[in-house]
Amino acid sequence: MPAHEIAAQWYFDLLRAELTARGSVEAALRLDYFLRVAPPQGVEPAGTVELTVQHRLTDYEVRLNAETGELISWFADFLAKDGDESMPREQALEMARQTGQVPSDGAELEMAEYEVMADRTLFRARWKHVSEGLEVDGDYIEVLINGKMRRPFSMNRVWRTPNLAGSPVVR
Repeated sequence: MPAHEIAAQWYFDLLRAELTARGSVEAALRLDYFLRVAPPQGVEPAGTVELTVQHRLTDYEVRLNAETGELISWFADFLAKDGDESMPREQALEMARQTGQVPSDGAELEMAEYEVMADRTLFRARWKHVSEGLEVDGDYIEVLINGKMRRPFSMNRVWRTPNLAGSPVVR
């Protein structure tokens, strides 16, 4: 779709020029991060080019294990704002347990409480991994919940099967 690409480039050049003229050089440099032109949805009539510009509202981070595709963590910043302690602790803990897919065996609750971090109030639930009575170093599941929205906004999961065979694992 060369006509579509040319039109999109022209539009972005126009926006950059306007932002630069208004003294917003930093915004002009980061325009591609906040805006993108969506690919055309169908066949456009001859002689016309229709652009659909999409705006990034927030960051949403996801980390996956490169070898297995397993989810390691996710974070949605926009869900973290304006929290409070209105969600009962027991409900928040159950939501965290479901969100983190906490196993019924080997998970020991380390903490589950509301806290204030900078300008945010959140519920933090964290489990450590225990295998055969020993803590698995570095393994944990942690879920953060916005009590006002009654929604999780972050989940981190490092949960491995311990190697008890005695032979080292090469990483």
